[in-house]
Amino acid sequence: MNVHSTSVVVLSPDELRKLIVAAVEEAMAGAGVDRPRRIVTREQLAYEMQICSASVGRLMSEGMPTLSPGRSPKFDADACLAWFAERGQARQRPTDPQPQTACVRLISRSRTADH
Repeated sequence: MNVHSTSVVVLSPDELRKLIVAAVEEAMAGAGVDRPRRIVTREQLAYEMQICSASVGRLMSEGMPTLSPGRSPKFDADACLAWFAERGQARQRPTDPQPQTACVRLISRSRTADH
């Protein structure tokens, strides 16, 4: 008697993407094919680097690799992330998150003698 078992794995979209990328890279490496470059826009690169797009512009002026400079620059995401990490500026998520602080503006009102 054959018994078949079924397993279900639940992955987030990001986890699934990473799994697919790893499988494709492994298959390409076995075939002797180089990994294709991930060409991204300023906004996409800012998102990946966890910085604002204005900071991407600042990093460009400091020598970050750019494929097509100009009004709508394009970037090789992996080359930029490697350049950023070499400079020792790679952002790392804190392992022990700090509590969020909020600013509160206090407004004083003069009290009258009636109250």
